[in-house]
Amino acid sequence: LAALGSFATVRLSAFEATTAIHAEGLDDAYISYRFALNLVNGHGLVWNPGERIEGFSNLLWVLASAALLEVVSPDRLHLAICLLSTLLAIGTLLVFHGEMRRRSGDVYALIAAALWVFYPFLWIWISSGLEVIAVVLLQLLIWRSLSQEEPRWTALFAYFSLLILLRADGFVMVVLAAGHFLLDRQPRRAVRALLLGVPATLALFLFRRLYYGDWWPSTYYVKVTRTLVERVISALVQLGELLTVFLLAPFVLALLWQLWRSLVALRRGGDSSAATGASLPTLPPEVTLGGGLLAYWLYIGGDVFKLRFLLVLIPFGLAAMFGIFARNRARRWAIGAAGIFLCAYAGQIAVLPDFRWQTPRYDAWITLGRFLGQQYPGAWLAAEGIGKVAYFSGLPTIDMLGLCDAHISKLPPARHDRPGHEKSDGAYVLARRPDLIVGHLKPFLGVSPDLSYPDYSAAGYRIAYLVNIDPAGEERGPIIRTPPGPNKELFVAGYRFVVLLREGTP
Repeated sequence: LAALGSFATVRLSAFEATTAIHAEGLDDAYISYRFALNLVNGHGLVWNPGERIEGFSNLLWVLASAALLEVVSPDRLHLAICLLSTLLAIGTLLVFHGEMRRRSGDVYALIAAALWVFYPFLWIWISSGLEVIAVVLLQLLIWRSLSQEEPRWTALFAYFSLLILLRADGFVMVVLAAGHFLLDRQPRRAVRALLLGVPATLALFLFRRLYYGDWWPSTYYVKVTRTLVERVISALVQLGELLTVFLLAPFVLALLWQLWRSLVALRRGGDSSAATGASLPTLPPEVTLGGGLLAYWLYIGGDVFKLRFLLVLIPFGLAAMFGIFARNRARRWAIGAAGIFLCAYAGQIAVLPDFRWQTPRYDAWITLGRFLGQQYPGAWLAAEGIGKVAYFSGLPTIDMLGLCDAHISKLPPARHDRPGHEKSDGAYVLARRPDLIVGHLKPFLGVSPDLSYPDYSAAGYRIAYLVNIDPAGEERGPIIRTPPGPNKELFVAGYRFVVLLREGTP
């Protein structure tokens, strides 16, 4: 049933469906797809042929996308990735249910597992096209290994290595696992865990240095900006939304309760595993890993996609919560809690725009990418949202936000905005003389991120097309040639994305 709900979300819903720019998966997913497509076409792991920059943070996912492109067409890649993510989500179900069954018995394990796979934002992340579900699966496998009295070190080595290659910050989980052993007063195991992560970490950094000339991916330079205090404040603001709208509060509270019980047991000098009746370390791994991931998320300033890095807190919180129910044999409380959660899930699906299911769907940036590729073959493009437009147009593209641009990525932040959207250099973009520039329309005919009308008009650009980014925009006409003087009525009708054309472009 959860798999069917997931597939319905993939085919009928959209991420942040207030606009039509994420209808067929997140735009950022198509950045990885573009690197994979260039690899398959013989250009290497590059954004533009001949330009080496690591504009992705998920090497293993890019390679998996490239493997899928050997058997599916580029137009079908996103659907294939979503099906892969659905299979990985089933894997998270099996791992989570198996560990909960070992800890708490059949009934509590079944309820907890159901609440995990029916969590609606799990389905949304399956539909995103990003590597999030694969990361959660590896995190749960590590959690299960740390929950055992004697970890399987060979398996841990495999999980650590895969996670490091899957995410540029995968080594954080290795550090947290070592921290778990250290807090559990097992220093030798802590050192051993750290050493297990060394080979993959060194291999990845060495490859990056030799192939791209940098020790860190450009995503690090673009997204980890501002001072630590500013980042934490920004993340705390996001956390308020996560605790309420995304229903993270009960899961975090369950982890805090588990932490408090463990600290009480430590203070009394007893073994919490004996006190709780479960064969767990003094500090359960869901507490140390979950708390560490939340601390890391606060340190980097949150995330533009909010829940992405914290999705695993849902099963971690359920493990803590239903562990409490099982210890107290509170089956009625467990069933009552499950009913409340399922009602809350239904409310999310009914109210939130992410679950605005409709068919047929309209994706403005996919439509625009195909249009520009057909109308302007061989042109150079500069874009604010680069994923879909670049992938479907096939045009060489300048990333105006710096993720795939070596110059912009290392500039100081131009503004305090969402993570990954704080750097830009309009003068640099205009100096490179792209044939086409696309971005959101701003007041006084400015174009995001930082092109003013006087600047781009003086450089020989004019607004050539307006693109409708409203979910119903296809019915009104997705792309129109600019009538004399873009007007307020068109803006209100959804035509809020523009294409600038340089004079002399055929």
